[in-house]
Parts: sequence; structure tokens; C-alpha cells
Amino acid sequence: MAGIEGQNENDVSDSMRIMLAIQDMASTIRETNNHEPHQETQDDQIMRIQGEFRKTRPPVFKGDPNPMVAEEWLRQMRRKMNEQRVPGNLKVTIASTYLEGQAYHWWESVLAIPDVEIATWVAFETIFLEKYFPETMKTMKVREFTNLYQGDMTVGQYQAKFEELMRFAPYMIPNESAKAKKFEEGLRLEVKEKVELFKLKKYVEVVDRALMAEQRILSSKRIFEPKNPNRGQSSKRQRFFPSRSRHNVQEDNLHNKGLRHQEQQGDHNNLLKDEYMLVVEQNEPTMVEEYEFMKSSLMIGSPLGKCAEVNKLCRSCIIEISDHKLVVDLMILEFMGYDVILGMDLLTQFKAILDCDRKMVNMTLSDGS
Repeated sequence: MAGIEGQNENDVSDSMRIMLAIQDMASTIRETNNHEPHQETQDDQIMRIQGEFRKTRPPVFKGDPNPMVAEEWLRQMRRKMNEQRVPGNLKVTIASTYLEGQAYHWWESVLAIPDVEIATWVAFETIFLEKYFPETMKTMKVREFTNLYQGDMTVGQYQAKFEELMRFAPYMIPNESAKAKKFEEGLRLEVKEKVELFKLKKYVEVVDRALMAEQRILSSKRIFEPKNPNRGQSSKRQRFFPSRSRHNVQEDNLHNKGLRHQEQQGDHNNLLKDEYMLVVEQNEPTMVEEYEFMKSSLMIGSPLGKCAEVNKLCRSCIIEISDHKLVVDLMILEFMGYDVILGMDLLTQFKAILDCDRKMVNMTLSDGS
């Protein structure tokens, strides 16, 4: 993490390294020359504990303005001193040894304030956080956790962000079930719908299920991903060429399989209201000759409860029904088992009549036929 560095020959200043070496040498000589037991002075104790603590390679803080860096340094110092059982009266003295640069200048200014004595670790933490992690920043982190959403992050990245921010709002996740629910609610819709079906109560199980769902989604998308010969170059339109005649829905196909329609949720994202939704068949993929990426994605649900993200649009495609050609805009879906989904607005435009018994759709074209 930027701003925090383990103590090594490059991190610790030359003067500090020389001072610590002298302290170690003095302690060794004193123990060698004095064969009889003697009472350890406070200076002796400080030198001994500093030498032992230095072997843990504690981090150095140089005044990084990132509050997360400051908090992480404080957390690591607290943990290391607890592990080494550093006495409470020496924690401030030892911790301040690992302040450098701007941070050490700040510490000197604190010590110069009249009638102010930072003798306890609690007092040091308080004044340190007031400087490098103020309450306004904590409030922002709470708000960030409250509104946390996976968005474009992977599940792993979302998990890391979730665990980084959750400590700022522990009251929002008082137990394991609440933690699992909060994480699940922030998942991207296509991942969330595959996780919430299991009604999991443990955080680790929700994370594991979300990771598996993400892998399945990525694997599914690779099947339909076109090869771009100009990789690395920006291109609005891309092409790929599976087999089958071009957007040709024959009359017998309509009779045998029927047309499923889906109501559209209004004029979303300024897309055309009158549009078809093209879906890929499992056995014979429909050829999509040319498409462009939409400015924003749509989440489309099927009657069977499945959901797919749509972000590719084919403009001015020709669909032939009973020798009549229609020019339409198509959105590519990854559902299996469908040919074409006709939007409700388009069905209304052509005064479509659904004959469920005969599995037919009667449409009136502009010429009255």
C-alpha cells in the first residue's frame, strides 16, 4: 500500500539505523561486562524492546494524505505491538519512531504544544486519526458502504471493497445473516438473480455462489463473443458470420414454434419503440452479420425467469414473413430456444392477433394484406 513501507535499509533513515545499532551494541556490552544481576533501567528497557520490535519489520508512515493508508499503518502498528507485548507506557515512544517525513514534522508540532502530553496509546490513536482520518472522511466511507454496488467490478473486486468498507458501519451488519444479505443486494443483477434463489444466510456461501455464477456468465458470453480482427482499435461496428440464412423467419417456422412476445418497459435508453428482439437458437445459430454496441446495457427477463444482459444492436435488418419483408432493429440475446421476440408496440402497429389454438400470429401490413 502506498505510503506504508516495511522497515528495511531503504525505509529507515541513516541516523535512525545508526542509533538503533548503537543501542543494540551498548545493550550487548552491558550484559557481557555485568555478570551479576542488576536492575534494568528505563533506558535499558526501551533499547531492549526497540531492538526486539525492530525485528518484526514494522511499517513506516510518511504522512500519506490517503486516510486508508494512515488507518492501515495504525492498525499494523497496534497489531505488532500487541503481538510483541510492548508495555503500554512505551507504545507511543516506539510508534513515533516510525513516523517520517511530513508525519514526523506533524508529531514534533504536537509535542511542542504547551500542556499537551500524549502518554497513552489511546491518546495517540485519537490525535493521529483526527489529523489523518477525520470524522468527515469516516462519514463518507459509511455513505460509500451504504451505496456500494458491484457495477463493473468483478465479484472478487466487489468483495474486497465490501470488506474494506464494512468496518465503518458495523451497525448495518450486526450478524452473519445481515452481512450476507447486504453483500447479495449489491451484486449486479445478472449475478444476483443466480444467487438469491438459494436463500443463503452465510456470507462466505453467498460470496462463493456469486463467484460461481460469475464464471458461468462469463463462459456463456464467450460463446457469443465475435472475433475482432482489429483488436486494440476502437470500432463502433463489429462482424461475425455463423451459418444460416439472414434473419429469415419462414411461415412454417412461425406455425410450428410460435412467436413469443414480450412487453417492453417503455422507451428505455431512447431506443426505438418498434423493434424486434433477436435470440439465438440452440441448434442452428441465427446469423448476425453486423451489429453495434449500445450506449448502455439492458437486462431482459424471459417468461421462464431467466435474465440476460443486452448490449448489442443490429439496425435496419430485414425479416421476411410470408413473402413480406419488414425492416426492423434487432437486439441480440443469449437465450436458447427462441427465434424472434416481437415487441408489443410492433405487434400493435400491425394489429397482430394471436391464435393460441393454431399457434399462429395474424398481422395486417400497411397495404391491408
